[in-house]
Amino acid sequence: MLPAPSSAGPGREQIRIELPSGVRLTVDASVDAEALSRVIGGVEHLVAILTQRAQEPAGIGTGAVAMRGLEAGLTATKIHTDDTPVPMLDPGRGKTATDSIWAYVVDDRSAGATTPPLVWYQFTQDRTGSYPQQQLASVTGFPQADGYSGYDKL
Repeated sequence: MLPAPSSAGPGREQIRIELPSGVRLTVDASVDAEALSRVIGGVEHLVAILTQRAQEPAGIGTGAVAMRGLEAGLTATKIHTDDTPVPMLDPGRGKTATDSIWAYVVDDRSAGATTPPLVWYQFTQDRTGSYPQQQLASVTGFPQADGYSGYDKL
């Protein structure tokens, strides 16, 4: 069952939901309840998987594999990066804010590399260049990116 809608500003009804995992969602009240239920189920499943992986002891299982993959990616000859603007509801203001998802990709298989491809993402609440600078601080290869000035200090 979904909670009752709450007013989020002129003409906008929103539903605020807190899932058992602690994840908080704010969605437009006009969203179909059945579709929303499927999305919530998917989010809960994903959170359960991520929680399980985060709790694995270091050096055991997929956590160790992921760390070896990340270490290999940071020493790759090149790394592709890009950001995508993501509109997010800003409940306190009743407006939509623009956040970003940064993607970092290493895949040199076409150049004969034997290392596995690697992709990781970072969600941020703005688009400042400090995020790729932090993520790529220990990269030894060349970053390949668009002309965004936030990459200039890499």
